Amino acid sequence: MILKKNIIFKKSKNSNLWDLKNNRYIDFSMSNGALILGHSNRLQINTLKKQINYGLNYSNDNLPKYNYSKALLKYFNDFNEVVFSNSGSEANTRAYRICKSISKKQDFAMVSGAWHGSLDSFMFDLINGKKTSLSSGNKDNLSNVHILPHNDLKKSLKILRKFKNKICMIIIECVQASFPHIKNIKYLKSIYNFAKKNGILIVFDEVITGLRVAKLAIHKKYNLKPDIVTFGKCFGAGLPIGITLISKKISNKLKKLEKKVFFGGTFSGNPIAMTSGLETFRYLKKNNKINNRINKMSMKIENEINNYTKKNGIEFKIIRYESILRPIFTSNEIFGKIERSKFDYQNKNSNFLRNFLIINKINLPRNGCIFISASHKRSDIIYLISCLKKFLKTYYDN
Repeated sequence: MILKKNIIFKKSKNSNLWDLKNNRYIDFSMSNGALILGHSNRLQINTLKKQINYGLNYSNDNLPKYNYSKALLKYFNDFNEVVFSNSGSEANTRAYRICKSISKKQDFAMVSGAWHGSLDSFMFDLINGKKTSLSSGNKDNLSNVHILPHNDLKKSLKILRKFKNKICMIIIECVQASFPHIKNIKYLKSIYNFAKKNGILIVFDEVITGLRVAKLAIHKKYNLKPDIVTFGKCFGAGLPIGITLISKKISNKLKKLEKKVFFGGTFSGNPIAMTSGLETFRYLKKNNKINNRINKMSMKIENEINNYTKKNGIEFKIIRYESILRPIFTSNEIFGKIERSKFDYQNKNSNFLRNFLIINKINLPRNGCIFISASHKRSDIIYLISCLKKFLKTYYDN
């Protein structure tokens, strides 16, 4: 089942998208997880209309940027400096630049299966056990990265012990979109503790988890204190944004550098993105029951599908961390993307599922996740469950 052309969408509202022929789709991509309140929500639109009248971009400090910085640092009070950019990728690049500047080292460690953005520094993974670039034209950076096998703590610590004097930072996704599971947290805490014990700077990439979890961030939920945290996606509510939060200790070290670290960008901190993000942040902070509701909808999908597959002996299940879900093509207990991929046959199964759902007017992102938002209705969830069961019956009967 292969779609000959990509679907082109022309408008969106709440949990829906419409294509050029006015066919309506239920969207479970939500702009790769960035739209926690859904498409074109009234709060955001009304606020943006007011700001547009004051201007789109000044390439300078502005009132929405000042207010957003103040709100972020008040809530995430282990940090005292915020740097805005235009994507999670840029936020992570700024974090890397900070760590190199302070430590005077070039190497860093990341975890297999992670996605820190499409910039050259982070386009690597373990493939068949070998450190590999994910893009042509990027071999030059391969020697600087040390990749830790996800959820294999013994091997990860062995690598870190070997290279701890060479690396400027460990960057780690708190929950990977490629494997959203509570198992991530035990591994995360262990890597965090190693970094703190050995004086290695640690960066939490919360681009996926930011605003999607209890207390609005994993580090806040589990009372962890990384040196730097990066955000994106939901913090812009559909507009381009990257946020790099810098701890007090790191901020003080930056001030003492002879040569300052550059953080420029024409559109970084523009008032439109700042306005959109600030209103969403304020709303979710004030209405903490929203994440509970989203979590319950996510749990319903997980429970219904997993009960169905277990009852029928089907090699398929949903794994989940709060409102981030991923279908996997095995009922086995697995520990990360590397194992998951073995059952997906180079994304063949995931692509088949995505094509099946798009024909049934459900949109999933290309990364294979399912993202739940506050705009999803009970009927959306029930329809998704029914289509997943229909897929499983069709797929496994054949």
